[in-house]
Order: sequence, then C-alpha cells, then structure tokens
Amino acid sequence: MLLTYNCQNTKSIKIRGANNKMGLMRSETMGYYTLIMQADMGWRILNHLGKLSVLQFVDLNSNQIIFNRRYASYIRRCEEAERRIRLIMTELERFNIKITYPKNAHEVLDQLDNELEVTNTPAQAIFENLESDLEKIEKSLNNQIRNYEDFQSHFNGLIEKRLVLKQAKSVFGIEGQFSIFKKIGGIIDKADIIRFKKMILRTTRGNTLDLFYDIEELIKDPKTNKNIEKSVFFILYKGDDQSAMSQRLAKVCDTVGCKRYDIPADQEQIAADFMHNENEINTNIEVSSRTKENILTILERMAAPRNSETDCSYIEEQRLFVLKEKAIYHNLNMFNLKNNIFCGNCWCPKSQEQKIINILDEMAKTPGTVPGQLREAENPPENDTPPTYFRLNDFTAPFQEIVNLYGVPCYQEANPAFFTCVTFPFLFGIMFGDIGHGLLWVLFACYLIYSRKSIEKSESLFKPAIPARYLFLLMGLFATYCGFIYNDFLGVPLNLFGSRWSENPKYGQYTQDSIYPIGLDPSWYRADNELAFFNSFKMKISVIFGVIQMIAGNMFRGANAIYFKNRTNFFFEFIPQLVFMVCIFGYMILMIFIKWVTDWRYNWDNTAPNIITILMNMILKFGSLSESQPLWGDKQGQEDLQFYLLSIALICVPLMLIPKPFILKHVHEQEEKENSKKTAHSAGYVEIGEDDRPIVKKHSEHKKFDLSEELINQMIETIEYVLGAISNTASYLRLWALSLAHGQLAKVFFKMCLIGSIESGLVPIIFIGFLVFANVTVGVLMMMDAMECSLHTLRLHWVEFQSKFYKGEGIKFDPFSFQAIIAKSKR
Repeated sequence: MLLTYNCQNTKSIKIRGANNKMGLMRSETMGYYTLIMQADMGWRILNHLGKLSVLQFVDLNSNQIIFNRRYASYIRRCEEAERRIRLIMTELERFNIKITYPKNAHEVLDQLDNELEVTNTPAQAIFENLESDLEKIEKSLNNQIRNYEDFQSHFNGLIEKRLVLKQAKSVFGIEGQFSIFKKIGGIIDKADIIRFKKMILRTTRGNTLDLFYDIEELIKDPKTNKNIEKSVFFILYKGDDQSAMSQRLAKVCDTVGCKRYDIPADQEQIAADFMHNENEINTNIEVSSRTKENILTILERMAAPRNSETDCSYIEEQRLFVLKEKAIYHNLNMFNLKNNIFCGNCWCPKSQEQKIINILDEMAKTPGTVPGQLREAENPPENDTPPTYFRLNDFTAPFQEIVNLYGVPCYQEANPAFFTCVTFPFLFGIMFGDIGHGLLWVLFACYLIYSRKSIEKSESLFKPAIPARYLFLLMGLFATYCGFIYNDFLGVPLNLFGSRWSENPKYGQYTQDSIYPIGLDPSWYRADNELAFFNSFKMKISVIFGVIQMIAGNMFRGANAIYFKNRTNFFFEFIPQLVFMVCIFGYMILMIFIKWVTDWRYNWDNTAPNIITILMNMILKFGSLSESQPLWGDKQGQEDLQFYLLSIALICVPLMLIPKPFILKHVHEQEEKENSKKTAHSAGYVEIGEDDRPIVKKHSEHKKFDLSEELINQMIETIEYVLGAISNTASYLRLWALSLAHGQLAKVFFKMCLIGSIESGLVPIIFIGFLVFANVTVGVLMMMDAMECSLHTLRLHWVEFQSKFYKGEGIKFDPFSFQAIIAKSKR
C-alpha cells in the first residue's frame, strides 16, 4: 500500500545536471523511477526489460532475509538446476564431446520466448519439466558413471596384474632362480620409487632385494582420464607370508599406495594365472564398453541441438534458460507486492526512458493485458548517489576501464577518460618513441582490428587483447610520431633530409646552417655530447608535458566546481591551486622556452644559466638570482618578477587552508537554524503504511559539524597539494628516463647483434645474429619494455593527473541485463 500510494501522486525527481551533451566528459543524467505492474505480468515485463539493459532496480526489501523472500525457493531450484547442468558439462568435457555454443545467445532466448507465446505455456511450467528432466539425467548419469569407473578401476587392476605376471615370467623364468626367496610384486607410480626404496631400506635394514622395471604401457586414471606413468616392482626376502618381515613390507606398500599382486612359485602357475587374467580382461572390456555407450548416448543427446533452427546444444540452451529465469526472479524479489501489484524503484538514464515506455505501450496492445507503468518516483532517496553510466563503444571502452580500475567516477563528475583517450597513448609514445617499434605496434593493432571476428571464435593467444585493439593502435601511432621527433629507427638515426651541420674553420667546430625539417638532426647521434644533449632535451620535454597535464587536472577541478555550483571549491581550492601551479611551475616552463629560443652559440664568455638553480634560488632566497646569470634582460627585472610570483604563490597557501572550513561551518549553522524553525508536521511528509495508517517521516538528522576535523582535513589536502606539486613534477621525469633507456637498449641490441655479425662477413653468423636481434627486440623491447612503459603511464594518470580533481567514489551503473549475465557466466 505504501508504494502504491506514492506512485499515484508522482512528482519529477530533481537530480543535479541537465541532459548530458558532453558524451564521455560527464556521465548520463539518471532518473529515479517507479515501475508498477500486475503480478501476472511481472515475468513478461522483466523478460523484455532484461533485453534492453537500461534499468537498475533498487532493493526495496533489503531489510528482509534473502531466504525469506517470495521467490527464494524458486531461485534455489534454479541454482540446483545450474549445478546439474555444470555436472553434465563436466562429463561432456571429460568424454571429449563438443558443446555447440550459439553465435548469438539472445537469438536462442528469443526463440524460446516465441515458443512460449505460440504454445501459450508459462515459463515456470517449462522450468519444471526441465528440472525433472535434469534430475532423471543426473541420477542415470551418476549410476552409469559410477559403474563405469568401477569397471575401469577393476580393468586397470587386471592390466597391472598382467604386466606384473608378464614381467615375473621373464625375470623368474629360469627354473630354480630366486626359488629360495619369498616374492612380493606390484605396481608403483614412477614419482614414488625413490621414497619407496628409502622406506624399504629403513624398514628391512637392507635384508631385501628390490627390483624395478619401467613399463611402456600407460595406465589411465578412471576419474581424471589422465595417463599415469608406472613401474613394476619385485621385493625378494627370506621368510613366509606370516613372518614379521612380510608384515612390515605389506605396511610399507600400503603407506606408499602400491598395489600388490601374488607371484606364483612356479612357471606353470604363472602361465595359468596369466591366461585367467586375460579372460577377465576381455569380459571386462565388453561390459565397460556397453556402459560407456550408455553414457555417451545420454551425453550426446544433451550436446546435440534441440532443433535445426539454432545451432546450439540442448544443454547450453537449458543453461541460458535457467540463467534468465534466475535473473528475472532475483529482480522480482526486489519489488514490493501489495494487492497483487508489483511496485519497484529503479535507476535509468533519462535518454533511455522513452524506450521503456514504448515497450510497455506495445505490450498493452495485446488483448487481455494490463499495461505496466513507468513513472518518476515521488520520493527519491535523499542520501543515495545515482549510479554512473557512460555510453561507450569499442574505442572508448578500454580508456574508461583504465579509469575504473582506480575508481568509478562520481555521478556527473568530470570523467578522466575524456582526457585519457589522448594523454595515455601520447605519454606512452614519449617513453617508447621509436619509428620501427611503433610501426610494429601499429601492425599488431591492425591485425587485431582486421581479424577480430576470427580471433574471437578461436582460442587464439591474442583473444584477450581484442578489447584493447584501438588502444594499441593509438599507442603505436604516438610511438611512431615520437620516433620521428627523436629520429630513431630501431636504435639507428635516419638521414632523410641531409644533416644541417657543417664544419666551420673559423671556430674549429661544426656549426648549424639551418633547421632540420622534422625531429632531431642525425648528426647529434655522432656528436661527443650526444648523451648530454638528449638528457637535456628529453628532461625538459618531460617536465613541460607533465606540468601541462597537471594544470589540465586543475582545470577539471574548476569545471567540477562550476558544474555543481560550488563557489567555495571554486574560489578557495581551484583558483589558489591553479595560481600556485602557474606561478612556480608555469614560470619554470616559460624559462625553458626562453632558454630554447635564445641563441647561445657565440656567447663564449657566458654560459647558459641553469634553470634548476634559478628555481631553487627563487624559492630559497625569495626571488634572488644570487650569483647566477639572468636568463633574459637585466638581473633586477628578473629578480623582481620572481619575487612577485613567489609572493603570490605563498599567499595562495593560506587561501587553500583557512577559508573553506569556516565557510562550511557558517553554511551548516544556517541550515540548522532553518531546520529548527520548522515544526515536526511541516518538517516531514506523510506516507501510508502497511496498516493504512499515516506515518510521519522526519528529515534525516544532520551530522554534527566538527570544525577541528575540517581544519585537519583541509590542512592535509593543502600540504598534499603543495608538496605533491613538487614531487609530481619530478615524477614526470620517468618519461625522460624510460625514453633514454629504450633508445639506449635499442642501440646496444643493434650494435651487439647485427653490426657484429655483419662485420664478420659470414652468412650463417649474419643469419644467427638477425634471429637473435629479432627475438631480443620482440621479447625485451616490444613486450617487457612496452609493459613497463604502460605501467608508468598508468601511474602518471592515476597519481599525478587524477589526484588534482578526481575522487573516484562513484557507483557503477549495473543494469538488469541478460547480456551482462550471460557474459559473466562464461568467465
């Protein structure tokens, strides 16, 4: 009665954020709805909604024990049916009978639905027949398999006895040989021979003779159907069957798990036992084969398609049907049932609302059908956060997964995946920059894209890489682009346009005549200061892109504050943090560009100033250059600018620290004053309870505000941001380090493997050198180094970039979806 009353007086739900037009930038706008339907229409409506995959139902019976819910017993029956299906599938795999899976599981479910409509049979009746059939099959199959395993165990014993008698005939064939000894014979696993020998030696103190003989015939385990390597053993000792020695040896054999067989004293008895054993083997083979045929008949019927319309095994069809039944009734357990009417709440993207309404309207056209209704809920949960949902495709899905591994974005929060689509492959390319290696990644990605369907149908090693194929493509393209910038092809520079350096007799060194069109001049790779130049270049590039990415993270913080209309966060977090970052590290980037564009070639008396030294003096000596040379203009002008920038940055620190806690305290006090003015009647709202009496719902109590706790939290965040700005900037130097390591490894492999073999002039050595070079390149650079670069890129996004604005405390949208349920069941 409670939910029925609320549904009859609907109001629009107020959730922050208009309809989302930003795509991947922000999550879809969610609506909180109430679904009303007749009890006899519950299965049909949820059967259609499960195919849409757009509704996430809210559990209205969360305070009720699962086992006491309306459909708990039916769900348990579904789980029992699933257990029986898994048992049958295990036996199918054991007997090497192939199960045919459908290309599209939804076509199989649609066909089952059509059959139900044509025959006008309820799904529950079909399930009861299926349940009864599975129970009979399980009972019959268990009996047959138990008998088959018993026959197989007995058959293995007969085979082992034949091997022992056959070996005994050859070992003890000479009349009188070993006749004075009592003999114990048997079969032992090869893996237990050493342990068996040690135990015999300790037990008998060396008063026995043990013989071991390997057998070529493999014996199968009846339960696992795997071959086991075994050996024949004989133990010779003096005594009889009742002696202490005989009893000790019997205990040793039982401890190790050896099977013992009687060894007759004379050859005639051995031959007679051998022939009797052969007859038993032949009899056992006949009975065992008939039992196996019965098992195969049952299993092949389950593996065969039920009809020719769908190429799907009957057992797989049953599995899909049971999965769907269980999912439908699991979600029906979340509804409230009153007066034969189901009423439940759900989250749904606003953009998908009309699809659900259309389905309900279409079902209402069926004669004798009571239509279901989808309405916006009157009382949305005040403290529940809407789930986060993004419409993804094959291109954006891997980037969103990278972000979700850190944490799901909060509802309507700026999504880092929007930026990661470009920055992740680009930062990887900076570390992995090489034309040859990048092109290899591009070719691999193109192969995955072109052969996607065939790889998904097979058990290829590359099947897990299919979802990330477009990510690999971008990583390869950016690595190739950065390889052109570095002018690096498998560790060798390319002289595509001719060097722009020439010897200048006037200065006694090489001078640059013009600028190389693309990337770095190949002459740098032959210069004495090659390593120093590349260190400086790649270090500065790393810092520049690192600061730009961190500033972009600050911009996202501001975008969040504007979107959620949070003025406190905008004026006392975003602006001070942005200004602090620009005044210190933005100024550092400015100095890098000024130093790059300044011509230092003929300033022989004055060397270029060190930027790190200037920045350290700026912080430690309040803008003073000390003894350092100015980077531009006069010394006093640069010192004044640095003093002002440092002063502004220092002012931003208390702005980040102090105002926000006191503003939050003031807002909390104002809310308490407003709430205290309201009466208990006006403060609540009336609902109808189970006994038709009104229930007054009061506003939820506000959590007590603790100013000291807020000050401590704000202090931690401020210190973390200020110190993190320094450490995060330094962390981007991993771009330089890994790029340098990749280039040097490629260069070493090229020289050691190819150059050395080519200089030998011998074709076999050249061929071997090329094979070694190819394997090392693929194994070390294309796999190990690529994985290392990917992990460091992941860390830069999670820690250095996302920490500037991202909380990752959202709830992932998990809709009622047959597609998702089937996909999870295959894992």
